[in-house]
Amino acid sequence: MKYVLILILSVYCCASQPYFNNTDFIFTVQSSLIERQDSIKLESSNQFLAKQKILWEFRIDNGKVIINENKTCIQNSDRVFLKNPTSEYLRNTVYIPHPQVKLPLAIGDSIYVEQKELVNNEAHDSVSIRGYLKVVDKIKYGENTKDNDVWKIEAINIDNPKYRATYYYSEKSGFVYFKYIFDDEVVEMNFRVFVYTVR
Repeated sequence: MKYVLILILSVYCCASQPYFNNTDFIFTVQSSLIERQDSIKLESSNQFLAKQKILWEFRIDNGKVIINENKTCIQNSDRVFLKNPTSEYLRNTVYIPHPQVKLPLAIGDSIYVEQKELVNNEAHDSVSIRGYLKVVDKIKYGENTKDNDVWKIEAINIDNPKYRATYYYSEKSGFVYFKYIFDDEVVEMNFRVFVYTVR
């Protein structure tokens, strides 16, 4: 009976975490320099069956071109960390701190980061940045999130402030909005829908 109770509590605790529940998150993605609207899907499998990896599936021009990227995701009782997609016009996200939060959240919280990223997935071509993320507000956002209260997080590259981002984080739905600013280009990713899958 004791072990059954522990298992039930474990499943219940995991259910409040957005990633690794065989859930796909579908976003629209739009660059200010391109007229068409593309889509990107974040696939996360069951954490008990696989390593903590997510897959960004970038669909360009109504799915005519599909680019897959395996990325790291960390989700535990202390933090949530998600690596940015880097395909096509999202390649400059390597110059911006990845979306991440320390739990529990509060306005004014900040995280200093130093990260080294591959450019174009080439081992000999990498970039190192210093940056920070700061929780600046709690706002209402979207219609399709399980919880419309989201934390607004600003991310900035300290060495090159023209690279920055805004992320919205929902404690039940994960990161639901990404706005990247790359000097003269703005790319926005808006959460559209959840898809529950069996893998």
